Amino acid sequence: MKKKLTVTFLSLIVMVFVVACGNQSDEQDETTANEPTGQQEDNDDQGLNDDTVNDVEEEDDLDSNETVADGEYLRLGETGVMETIIGDYEVTPTSVRYVSEMTEGDPIVNPNSDTFIVIDTMITNIGDEPMNADDAISQARLRNMRGGGTGRYKDFVSIDNIEGELAPGESIEGEMLFDLGFEEEYELSFGSIALESASNVQEWKIYEDEIDSE
Repeated sequence: MKKKLTVTFLSLIVMVFVVACGNQSDEQDETTANEPTGQQEDNDDQGLNDDTVNDVEEEDDLDSNETVADGEYLRLGETGVMETIIGDYEVTPTSVRYVSEMTEGDPIVNPNSDTFIVIDTMITNIGDEPMNADDAISQARLRNMRGGGTGRYKDFVSIDNIEGELAPGESIEGEMLFDLGFEEEYELSFGSIALESASNVQEWKIYEDEIDSE
């Protein structure tokens, strides 16, 4: 009887030991499964969680967009390249002046707004086919910074009109005439009224202190 009790007691001890070992093994497996990967640990050490990474990417995108916006306007003397359905050409506005009136031989003598504005411009045909210079400058628009604007006048005898056929590689210098009020700054654009599929857009910023008076 005493021998049987001893065997039974030893059996109970063995069962308790086996169960305890199994529980410990399960806890270790669960702990291992919940441990972060090496990449996640690196990110945590650097303070970069998913939200932080997204913030960095968004800031990079914003900086890139701001850079583009700062550089979208050309200045007097700089050349814009136009790629259009009528041909490819370069536009270089070189100087601007105010003119108070035209001659009696012109369609209009006095401006409808405050002043006439004359922009000296060079057009160069960089395409492979001849093109009409008048077609090239027909896309020119002069705007103030409040949204008002006008197209250019044509066929005025008081200015050196830009007209005629341009062979590939040929340039022409002349003047574009606009009628607009006195402003602190203007925007000269080419292609802004065309369909996106017909022309790109080039824009120049012109400031009041760059404009000559009569």
